[in-house]
Order: sequence, then structure tokens, then C-alpha cells
Amino acid sequence: MNCDLVKAVCMGMVLISLAGCQREQAADQFHAGNEFLQQQDYRNAIRCFSDCLELQPDLAAAWNHRGVAYYELRLLNKAMADFSEAIRLQPEDPDGYNNRGVVRVGSGDYAAAVEDLSTAVRLQPGNLDTYLNRARAFEALGELDKAVADLTLVINQNPQLVSAFEHRSSLRFLRQEFESE
Repeated sequence: MNCDLVKAVCMGMVLISLAGCQREQAADQFHAGNEFLQQQDYRNAIRCFSDCLELQPDLAAAWNHRGVAYYELRLLNKAMADFSEAIRLQPEDPDGYNNRGVVRVGSGDYAAAVEDLSTAVRLQPGNLDTYLNRARAFEALGELDKAVADLTLVINQNPQLVSAFEHRSSLRFLRQEFESE
């Protein structure tokens, strides 16, 4: 009986050791994937993130980063699937919603994009990129007032962002709204 207990304890220690080793290997693959992502080597980034996910399938950041690499290669369906999985695993992380919203804008699903981007805004109201992305979705839906409101918020937070001024001016022109001088 004592021998069985010793075997069980030893087996448990081996399993814990293997799990720790797998986490280390997954972390190495994740970091390598990030390096490739920064170098814009998207195919190798995808390979590393995929290897990471084989070892640690519950790592939301790896799903999210691999989705970015897929997006950069214009593999929108794969990007969408990865961002959706990242959201499923970590529903309070705004990055998955922002990224999936960008994919939805790119694929013409503007209403769903606004939904995702609004969730990202709620989770992280200080991320100006999310407002810029949502302004594009609102514009595509013809909701120019909402797009202008998002761009105005961005400009108020970062008056140096010339592209936001230009975008807002073009929308105001479309609405035939001219500021008095």
C-alpha cells in the first residue's frame, strides 16, 4: 500500500514537471512569434504562435497575436477565428474586440464591427486607436455624426494627430458642415 502511494506521488511530480516544461516551451515560442511579428515575418510568426498554442491552448494572447499575423497576410477568416477564440478565453481583454472589429471593417461587416469596437471602448476607454477604428465603421454605415464624435474625442485627447483632423474635416465636408472662421 505504501508503495502505491509513493508511485502516485512520484507520478504527480513528473506530471507537474512536464507541465512546467511545456509552459516554458510555450513561452519561448510566444516570444519568438512576437519577434517575427515585429520583423513583419508573418509566416514564421504564425508558425511560432501555432507551436505555442499546441503546448498551451488557453493562452489568449497567442491567439490574438497569431490573428494579427493572419490579418497582415489578409487571411481574414483565420484572423477572425483567432480573435474570437482570444475573446472566448479572455472576454475582458479589449485587444481581441478591437482586432476583431478591424477585421470586420475590412470584410464589410460594419454593424458587427461597431459592436466589437464599442465593447473595446467600454473595456479600455483610453485607447484612441479603438475610437479611430470605430469612426471608420460608423462612416461606412453612414452614421457620420457618430464618426465625427469619435474623431473629435480623439482630437481632444491628442491634438497632434493630424490624420484625425483630416478625417473629421472630410466627414464634415460630406455632411456639408463648414466651420465659421
